[in-house]
Amino acid sequence: MFTLDLAQELWKVNLDRSIGLQAWLVLWGAQTALLWLLWGWLRPQQRKLAQDYGKAANGWAIVLAIPLALTLSGLFAHPSYRSGITDVTLAETTMLTALLPSLALMFSLWRIRSNGAALGLGLFMGIALGGLLDRVNASPIQSAFAFLALGWLALLAGELWLSWQTPIAPSPSTREISTAKANAPQPKQNRFARTISRPLEQSCHLLPLGYVGISLVFGHLSFGPYSGLVTLLSAFILLGVSRRHRPFNILGYLGLGTASIGCFELLLYQLSQASGGDAGDGLVLIGLLSIGLAWALRLLLPLLHRALRLDATGLRQFAAGHWGLASFIGFTALLMSLSDQGGLLWMGLMAIAGLYALVAARQAPASLWLDAALVQLLSALGYAIHRLFYWPTFLAWAAVVACPIAMALEVIPWERLGWSRRAGQRWAALLPGVATLLTGWTIPLQGLLLVASFYGGLAQRRCSIRLSYLSLGLLDWAILKLMVMQQLTEPLWFGLLFSANLLYLAQLDPALKTQRDLRHWLRCLGTAIACFTALYQAEVGLGALGGFGTGLVAIALSLGFVLAGLALRVRAFLYVGTIAFVLRVLLQVWQYIQTDSLFLWAIGIVLGLLLIWIAATFEARRSQLSALLNRWLVGLETWH
Repeated sequence: MFTLDLAQELWKVNLDRSIGLQAWLVLWGAQTALLWLLWGWLRPQQRKLAQDYGKAANGWAIVLAIPLALTLSGLFAHPSYRSGITDVTLAETTMLTALLPSLALMFSLWRIRSNGAALGLGLFMGIALGGLLDRVNASPIQSAFAFLALGWLALLAGELWLSWQTPIAPSPSTREISTAKANAPQPKQNRFARTISRPLEQSCHLLPLGYVGISLVFGHLSFGPYSGLVTLLSAFILLGVSRRHRPFNILGYLGLGTASIGCFELLLYQLSQASGGDAGDGLVLIGLLSIGLAWALRLLLPLLHRALRLDATGLRQFAAGHWGLASFIGFTALLMSLSDQGGLLWMGLMAIAGLYALVAARQAPASLWLDAALVQLLSALGYAIHRLFYWPTFLAWAAVVACPIAMALEVIPWERLGWSRRAGQRWAALLPGVATLLTGWTIPLQGLLLVASFYGGLAQRRCSIRLSYLSLGLLDWAILKLMVMQQLTEPLWFGLLFSANLLYLAQLDPALKTQRDLRHWLRCLGTAIACFTALYQAEVGLGALGGFGTGLVAIALSLGFVLAGLALRVRAFLYVGTIAFVLRVLLQVWQYIQTDSLFLWAIGIVLGLLLIWIAATFEARRSQLSALLNRWLVGLETWH
């Protein structure tokens, strides 16, 4: 009733224009302070009536304090609400109005340990500071540092208070009683709730965070030279709060992230003021800062683990995030223009990032860290070679240069040095092939042959037949390149090349060792492609040889397969070679018959005599020929 009566009287006075808005604000603050003083005096008393009056006084004080704080904040945020009050008068009125509840709350906190009172004190102290800053016409960045100072003060005061409130270790008898109580079944509580047990602990955590938020807002109203410093100092407050309890670990990682952002902001401002250089140079500098932070986190990991009470695995992952950002920025910068100094810095960035990945790979051998390290180190090496050699020359022989590097990766004792051997072997096999694909339009014939030789030697070293397929593919590429250079575009050459690949696959592939039928049909296919392409080429001619000469080539090729089948005991060569040989001979005879009819009578006479001789021999030696034929058929079943 007292509060309502006082408000009514003040309203009447204001209607009479006897006092202004300044007096309204001061009286509003004084009444709020008076109610909190009354609460602080009555609440600790033992009498029930005094405690009830104290609760009521606190409730009315809160009712008045909330709109008062909103009004004072609104006067700062919206100058149109000031109703003609000058800035100097407003600042002084704000400081006085905010200091009155602050002093009352200090008295109340001295008698009552209340988180609400501590938060209210922090709120009105912040408003009073805002009035002071308005009074001296402080800039936004000055206001940011002022609230940062208030945040640091709240953080240090909270540390002192919490250390003073730490319970003393109990005596042995008390410890036994506590152990017995702890072993008794208790209802499940929230983990965070168990940590907030000491008086004023919540406010000790929340007040510094509130001041940090205000300082960040003021510090980034406009981006300037000190915006990054505000962010960096704010991060330390977050880290200071996070180390108090394990459930606050998220604040710790948020603080580390904020510190990183502050460092980036400082660098970005310097880059925005700099002149000269190319577009990619700035990105390289940002990447160097990121990898520098990653190294700092890794090297200081034991110290950060103890000081900030953060999980070591989480810190490693946070450092790995900076490494990933640096790697992404580095490869993005490569797509832009780089100056000479920027190119050197880029090589340094890739080398430092690669060394970081090498160190990380020793702690996680089964991961992809070593692959990432090799990619970055090889990229730096490739860029260095590119800067040393003329660009077209480097492109033409890049795959050949990659071969000795790949061989070095092959022979390095990875396991003895603490890394996985698989990654080194994998990149030893991939590097020349990738370089060949990336520079395939400029690589010379000699380069293809050298790379094919490298893969052949690597396949022999590892006893890996399938690795030799890379050598075979590069050899095919070289042969096709040579055919194009010599203008050998007839189907015969392409058929022979494809047939050779199929026969190589059927002969050496490990998976076909146990699949006899599939292996036989692959050989039949390869032999048929070669023989029947030659038959077709004999019909259309082959350059200057003409039809007759090409026919002889087809006969020789078919006869060669027949002889190879007999010598190697391979059925596919014998069957397909014999069929192609007979067809080519018949076609050749038919061509002669069409040009000379007397040749037909000669062929008929010779063929008739041959048939008579075969029939006579078969009748005379029927049993011997039957036994020989059976042995031949049985022997064919054992052939390849």
